[in-house]
Amino acid sequence: MIGNFIVALVNWLRATVFLIYQVLIKAQNLLKLFTLMFGALQKFPLYLELVTL
Repeated sequence: MIGNFIVALVNWLRATVFLIYQVLIKAQNLLKLFTLMFGALQKFPLYLELVTL
């Protein structure tokens, strides 16, 4: 009984850690994308100036 409980607990912990890990990877990718977009937005007025010249 106790053994089964421990196995279930370990499996649940593993699944939870895996989920958190996946979410963190996705968040990191989103952050990278956001940073790239923000960088592009900062350069955007420069592009406009070049086009309007």
